[in-house]
Amino acid sequence: MSYCESLESFLAIADARTFCHFSDVQAMRERGLALGGGLDNAIVVTDQGVLNDSGLRSHDEFVRHKLLDLIGDFAMLGLPLLADIRAHKTGHGLHAQAINLVLSNKDEYLEEFFPEDELFGFGPALQDLIVSANAFHA
Repeated sequence: MSYCESLESFLAIADARTFCHFSDVQAMRERGLALGGGLDNAIVVTDQGVLNDSGLRSHDEFVRHKLLDLIGDFAMLGLPLLADIRAHKTGHGLHAQAINLVLSNKDEYLEEFFPEDELFGFGPALQDLIVSANAFHA
């Protein structure tokens, strides 16, 4: 899937729901995750297929949701991102690693936009994302 930032492009993917395997639901809820999740706002997959009676909203809804995850995670930079990103089987953990790489090399990647040692007020939230994603995927 190819994506170029525009309102029209974003609206084309905005209705993609998060998804999980049925076998993961109980473990997530025990960890305090997905407490508001249900078949009305998430896709639940079993070994036999999609559990939701309504099925998928589009044939590539899983891919569209992964793209939304990527856009949301990189938005935590608080800056416009001028980059060509190619992603394959990524998730929040890999996004956090990439963001961390950008931030640790800010002179190379963010030199023109990055005020001295400030993340436009997103510093704590971005650090939480990096720590949470790395802990979740550890």
